[in-house]
Amino acid sequence: MAFVTIGELVVDWLSATAGQSLLESGSYYRCLGGNASNVAVGLSRLGGSVRLLGKLGDDINGQFLTSVLAREGVDVSKIVKDERYPTAQCFCLTGLDGGHSYHNWPRPNAAQMLSCKDFSAADLNGARFLHTTGLSCTHDPRRAAISRAVDIAIELDALVSFDAGFPTGEDTAVRRSFEQMMDSAHVLKVNLPELRFWSQAQLGESACEMARRMFSIYRPIVLVATLGAEGSLVVTDRQLTACPPLAVDSVDEIGAGDGFISGFLYKLWELLGDEASPAGLRKLSRQQLADAGRFGNAVGALVTRRVGAIDGLPAKAEVSMLLSGSVK
Repeated sequence: MAFVTIGELVVDWLSATAGQSLLESGSYYRCLGGNASNVAVGLSRLGGSVRLLGKLGDDINGQFLTSVLAREGVDVSKIVKDERYPTAQCFCLTGLDGGHSYHNWPRPNAAQMLSCKDFSAADLNGARFLHTTGLSCTHDPRRAAISRAVDIAIELDALVSFDAGFPTGEDTAVRRSFEQMMDSAHVLKVNLPELRFWSQAQLGESACEMARRMFSIYRPIVLVATLGAEGSLVVTDRQLTACPPLAVDSVDEIGAGDGFISGFLYKLWELLGDEASPAGLRKLSRQQLADAGRFGNAVGALVTRRVGAIDGLPAKAEVSMLLSGSVK
């Protein structure tokens, strides 16, 4: 497997009617969700070989997620079933302004109970990339499991990718564990609100200023910041590159960030080949990293043409068409 993702395995329930509360909404669209799942599917559709490490309940929702992932070509052989806890679910509501709110249930759930005993170093053998997210690192035992997976990836000289999503309201101990993870990451990804938070933004600062300071704090090899309609930034110790957005007919923004990092990592794999390692990543030119940023922008943009991340995640041919100006 070129890629391993670890963390969230969730059934998403997307409300079909905007403006309704959790008590009012009665019609939902069921789909696969969670950063680790979305990124795994995104990489597979682009042509990457990917394994997912996670935990499900021994229930109908777990069967649904396993069947979707297997159909998408993701290696599900190391997904663990837990009879003690149900599969994680997330109810997503859309406001009249187009914004989203998320309600996770139940707590605890099987995804949160992933532990170090549920996988071994052999499950990462051959992987050149390990991807995970901050949303999977809020509580033990999963937090400790992901930390162990990152340590194994580093020992194997693989590249560690970390999406620094941070849920509000978490305590100092959780924040400290996030920062330790960001210190370990070779590829560190944030969106604009997360960039403001982690860079300790000052009033009136530009995204470029915030990105440079965040890079100086956590020192990844590459920092990527997604800026929605403004495209993305790719930052290294040598330069900051702005990657312009690509225009599509957008319907919904859910999953755009997961799509971006899928595309960015896939393009890095294409560029690096057998040299996919921290040393290889440092050798990439500004133009190569800009190409990866633009590829990620294209994948993220295409996701927004559908409701729900998985329905919009594109095949490589669709990305190529958008980059060539053939798709809107």
